[in-house]
Amino acid sequence: MANLTPHAFAGDARNPFLAGSGGTGNETFTLAFGTDNLGAGDTAPLYHLAQDCIISDVFLEFTLMDAHATPTLAFDVGIDSDDNAIMSNVDASAAGSSITMVADQIALSAGDIIEVSVLTAAATAAAGTVTLSFRLQSR
Repeated sequence: MANLTPHAFAGDARNPFLAGSGGTGNETFTLAFGTDNLGAGDTAPLYHLAQDCIISDVFLEFTLMDAHATPTLAFDVGIDSDDNAIMSNVDASAAGSSITMVADQIALSAGDIIEVSVLTAAATAAAGTVTLSFRLQSR
């Protein structure tokens, strides 16, 4: 398994507000996937929560990373991916695709790591990027 460790992932991300303040912030991360990172079970950590918070307005966008005539690539986004899913079985088979989850608010704890994992491997892997954006509110 070829798990990614992006340069932007360096310990705790410090939120722009104090715990319990009810303050909000927006976060966006883009991660490049190579062809060797698109196998089932491959993971990429994106954000390490420094404090308890609530995330909402989640938006996931990706470039074409499965060049096969019948693409199969799918992602999970969550804390330990399948164990605490934020987005499950996201079909990543079309270029420039995106998925938005607006209504749900998900409570997360300090120390949680939001990660993207490959649920279903690409039939014909092609390098590309995944961008995850969300609203963060202290609790």
